[in-house]
Amino acid sequence: PFLPNRARKINAASQDLDYEYSQTFGLISERLARPTANNMPLCRYLNGWLNRNTPEIICENLTGEFPRTSICVNFQWHGQRHRDYGNEGPSIIKTFGQHTGGQLRLWNQDCPSGKLSDLSQSDATLADPSAQVVFYNGTLAHETVPFSGERYSVIWFTSKAWDKEI
Repeated sequence: PFLPNRARKINAASQDLDYEYSQTFGLISERLARPTANNMPLCRYLNGWLNRNTPEIICENLTGEFPRTSICVNFQWHGQRHRDYGNEGPSIIKTFGQHTGGQLRLWNQDCPSGKLSDLSQSDATLADPSAQVVFYNGTLAHETVPFSGERYSVIWFTSKAWDKEI
């Protein structure tokens, strides 16, 4: 079960809540996330799952095993349009559970210094992480399409702190 994460409220679309159900494992902000040590079997399982279920070539510039330092697991998270500032960019998402909707809307031509509100939905593409793993650049604008049902998302990424000593 997830504990309420009051620190990650910034992008939650459900404004009536004071928290979201989310947990990050691995490296964040030049330190290991607190729950990492107590959940190493889960971290190994999720990384092994990704290794077994990622296409050999996930983008034109990256072959082989996807480099990652961190895993974020969410439940019922409706991510509003945002850019991830704590990671290097390359990210993979997969969703699970009985839900409809919940695709990832991506602005692949986004200018990270631009205003999110200036982006048009007509310039975005939709990817369905319930059907397959989706590779995307987390530093470019993205959002979760509304969904119904139970939706879990797992996101693998590389923290900007990957090259720092911890």
